[in-house]
Amino acid sequence: MKKLTLAFIILTGIIFSVDAKSWRVNNTPGIDADFTTLTAAQDSASAGDTLYIEGSATSYGNFNINKKLIIIGPGYFLTENDSSQALKQTAILGQVQIYADGTVLSGIYATGYVLNRASNVVITRNYVTESNNGISVAHDVSNIHDVVVSQNYCVRISRNRDVRDVLIFNNIVESYILMGTASDNFTGVIKNNVVGYYIEAVHAEIKNNIIYYSSNPYNGSYIGYKVLAGSTYHYNLFAGTTVLTGIGNVANVDMNDVFTDFTNKNVDNDFMLKEGSPALAAGENGSDCGAFGGDQPYVLSGIPGVPHIYEAIIPTSASGDSGLKVFLKIKTNN
Repeated sequence: MKKLTLAFIILTGIIFSVDAKSWRVNNTPGIDADFTTLTAAQDSASAGDTLYIEGSATSYGNFNINKKLIIIGPGYFLTENDSSQALKQTAILGQVQIYADGTVLSGIYATGYVLNRASNVVITRNYVTESNNGISVAHDVSNIHDVVVSQNYCVRISRNRDVRDVLIFNNIVESYILMGTASDNFTGVIKNNVVGYYIEAVHAEIKNNIIYYSSNPYNGSYIGYKVLAGSTYHYNLFAGTTVLTGIGNVANVDMNDVFTDFTNKNVDNDFMLKEGSPALAAGENGSDCGAFGGDQPYVLSGIPGVPHIYEAIIPTSASGDSGLKVFLKIKTNN
C-alpha cells in the first residue's frame, strides 16, 4: 500500500495554506464568535479554511461537510482527564456526513454517525457514540481512497463500499472493526487498536491490536477475528482461547492484567496499559500493543494537535498599578 504522506502531515501537525483563514464557531448566547452555526460558517468559508468549533452546552446539530475544511473541536472526556482543557464543554454534533475531498475532522463529540463519502480524508481524535454505523470509512460511494481513521473513541468502524489505501490505527472501538467480506475491494492497515469483539477485513495488514472480549454477540462464530483473503494477523492479543496463525499472536489473555481499569471500560484512560501488562513490548519490533502503543499513540480526551490552554487562573480583581495578571498553562498534543 502506498504511503499516505499528505494524510500523515495533516495528522501530526495540521497544515494551513498561506491564504487559508480560521473562523470561530460558538452557539452560546453572548459569545462574540465569527459564526453561531456550522452551516453559516461553511457557507462563508473558503476551501482549505479552518473552523474552530468551540465547546457549548447546546448541540450544533447535524452537519454535512461539502467543502474542503479543517474542522477542530476541543475534544471530549474533558472532565475525566487531567490537563485536557481549561474550559470543560465539548463541541457536540449530531450526524456528520463528509462529501468533500481533503476534509479533516478532529476533536468533536458526535452523538450520531460519521459517514465518509470522500477521498483524502482524515477522521481523528473524535468521540462517536452512534452504534449502527459508527464511523463509516466509505458509505454509499465506491472508489474512495486514502482515508485515515485514527485515535478515535467510538462504538464501531465499518464501511459498505469499496475503498483502498486505508489506515485505521490507535482507536478505541467498543464493538468491532468491519472492513468487508471476501469479495470486497479493500486495502489497508489496521494496527494498534483496542477492540471489543472482533476485526474482520480483506487484503489488510492487521497487527498490534488488542481484542478484549472472549465472546461475540454479533456473530458467535468469530471470536476476536475473521480471517479473509489476503489479510495477515501478527502481534495481536486476544481474550479468546483460539490461537490465530501468525507471528506473535497471543490468545487467552486476561484483560484484567492488561488495562488500568478493565472493570469500567467507559472512559479512554481505562484502556491505558497497566504496569507489567502483557501488552507491553508485545508488538512488532518490541512496541506496545493497543491504542497507546506505536508511533502515533492515542491522545487522552482527543485533544487536537494544536496548542491549547489546559489551566487558566484569572483573579477576580485588578490593581491600578499591575493591572489584571492572568496565568495560563498551554501545551500541544501532536
